[in-house]
Amino acid sequence: VTERAGIPLVTFAFADQITGRGYQYVFQVSPKGTVFGAAQFDYATGIAKAAGEKIDKIAILYEDTAYGTAQAKGLRDAAKKAGVEIVLDEAYPLGITDVSPLVNKLRASGAQMAFPVSYLNDSLLIIRALRQQQIDIPVIGGAAGYIIPDFKKGLGDYAEGVLSVAAASGDLIPDLAANYKEKYGAFITHEALIHAAALDAVAQAMEKAKSSDPQKVRDALASLDYCAGFARGVPGGCIKFDANGLNASAFPVMVQWRGDEPVTVYPPKAAKQVPIWRGKPVN
Repeated sequence: VTERAGIPLVTFAFADQITGRGYQYVFQVSPKGTVFGAAQFDYATGIAKAAGEKIDKIAILYEDTAYGTAQAKGLRDAAKKAGVEIVLDEAYPLGITDVSPLVNKLRASGAQMAFPVSYLNDSLLIIRALRQQQIDIPVIGGAAGYIIPDFKKGLGDYAEGVLSVAAASGDLIPDLAANYKEKYGAFITHEALIHAAALDAVAQAMEKAKSSDPQKVRDALASLDYCAGFARGVPGGCIKFDANGLNASAFPVMVQWRGDEPVTVYPPKAAKQVPIWRGKPVN
């Protein structure tokens, strides 16, 4: 709709199709879903390797929307490239109410780690069921429900140590994160940070264009190279869109729950703390 209207749209959504159709007015601040999926796998196995554990078998669980399927594809492709066997590859409907069949399949699969890609309610059900059934394999979330305050509120101690990929993290921009927490009483989520960066990009484009004319703003966005303000909280520290409208400098990070909020633990170039793997720090 916005493409036909000639109005620039700046989004934080992950789905690959957003910047895969040749649109000229659509801009994606965060990496694509398949990139998130690949990072979810590569980062987790990188941490495991540093901890001395070789991963041969994994499980992928994902909700069946564009977000879930795109990210699962990235996971699948990364595992295939690494020669790791996917012993469980299971889609489920968004808003699932009974995860017992999924958990039973996971238990029987022999997977050494699980990669669930879920929104909040699904993530709470999955993690709670795993922990209550004493299934203690590492769980690496796919952003969304795994990295918001309600995840901790809903799971309590079960949240501790859970890893997840993220599009941004407050500890990458501590000054603004502290102001946010003081005002709202909770840590700044990656959604809040990326949306702020997206709006900041629009503001910078309008300043650059000296206009609010949609075409002029679109052209300014297409040539934007902004590395200040909220863009500093996006891994890579900048917003610079490529010919397809994708932020070329952005990359996912991996965060891990420590106490009341997640902290950035991977990759090393972005990490603020070392990851914990099976209860032990990984240096």
